[in-house]
Amino acid sequence: MTSAIPVNKKLHHLPELDSLRTFAVIMTLLAHFSPIEIPYMWYGVQVFFTISGFLITVILIKSLNNKQRQSKLTIIKNFMIRRAFRLFPVYYLFLLFFWLAKKYMGLYLWKDEFTPWFFTYTPNFLIHKIGSGNALCFAHLWSLGVEEQFYLFWPWLMLFIAPKFRMVVITIMISISLVYIFFNSNDPYLGALTFTNFHTLGAGAILACFYTSHAAAINWLKNNRHLLFTIAFIHLLIVLIFYQTGSPYWLLYREISLCMCTFSIVLVSIYGWNGLIGYITRNKQVQYIGTISYGIYLFHMPVPYVYRAMNAKFFPSFHLDQVSFLLMCFAVTFLLSALSFKYIETPFLKLKERFA
Repeated sequence: MTSAIPVNKKLHHLPELDSLRTFAVIMTLLAHFSPIEIPYMWYGVQVFFTISGFLITVILIKSLNNKQRQSKLTIIKNFMIRRAFRLFPVYYLFLLFFWLAKKYMGLYLWKDEFTPWFFTYTPNFLIHKIGSGNALCFAHLWSLGVEEQFYLFWPWLMLFIAPKFRMVVITIMISISLVYIFFNSNDPYLGALTFTNFHTLGAGAILACFYTSHAAAINWLKNNRHLLFTIAFIHLLIVLIFYQTGSPYWLLYREISLCMCTFSIVLVSIYGWNGLIGYITRNKQVQYIGTISYGIYLFHMPVPYVYRAMNAKFFPSFHLDQVSFLLMCFAVTFLLSALSFKYIETPFLKLKERFA
């Protein structure tokens, strides 16, 4: 039986996680762009949360257990700097563009009430207050707020709690999330709150604890990963088919089923898929889409809004049919994301390595 990966080893790139990001971001695009509503495509965001919970927790635990050990405060400082280099530059350029476009270009997509919330990475609280419809093409940024807030407090928990209590703490966090969801099931924007996403973030964190600490457990999970995913996925499908809107019990069970599925899909992506799925997930082009998925997620919502605004202002007599419009949205989103990754994100990613 293969032994688990030593905890003092650096976390290497896991390319099939990039393919999973591709899958998740395409689900998100379909949720927002598809002319026909496809149920539960917003679960792509929950897949992203479980990936984040896993990667961030592994990075923190491995940093703490590294032979060239740094102080906990130094680990947190480096972690925060690396996250800032990864997320802040393109995010704030994105916001600044729309803020300036309103002031100087007559593109009135930005609202003044957005400024204090979005520039402080707290848009999820505003969206919970006013609703996603009133946030226009910036409604999707709630999830970036959730992740950034998670990054602010998670290192302190993982580094300053004794290793034997990590799993207990994560389980408590997941329980808090599920209990709050159960008792507030009538809140239509419940998911925008940070702690209501602890269950999917926590699913990734639990997997990270197995991955770094428990050899027997992770080997069993690795060897049975495809069976576990098949069971979890079919179980989730059955739950979604029979799901009854308005029942807090069904909502609770659905969210637990979702955690099981995102846990298993990240698990398989860590160690690799078999068969046709494996052929797809190991494809470099598929992985590349996952590599630029941050930009895809960030840019995709404003594209149709900007196009419609420009269309109405400069060429009102020109109209695209629905298929052409959707293809245009996809093409522009992917082009912007590729350019952003090459010319904005990559230079900062290189700076990030100084704080490894």
